[in-house]
Amino acid sequence: MRHHATQGNPPTLTLLPDGRLILVVGWRLPPYGVRAKVSSTEGATLSDWILLREDAGTGDIGYPRTVLIPSGQLVTRYGA
Repeated sequence: MRHHATQGNPPTLTLLPDGRLILVVGWRLPPYGVRAKVSSTEGATLSDWILLREDAGTGDIGYPRTVLIPSGQLVTRYGA
């Protein structure tokens, strides 16, 4: 998936135990932040954007990386 708002920011893709995929990108256009999409069709279709954060000071928020932790929660870290 390519979206102009990522401006080259490589996304992070995480496979959930139930087979869904979560795509997370740093949003580099105002309002700056982090957004995600979900797919339950192995990436053939994606949900609308899910706003995770829109209060980053600039578009230079680093590269997001998402992991599934033992509790079943997703954690996304980003920064230089």
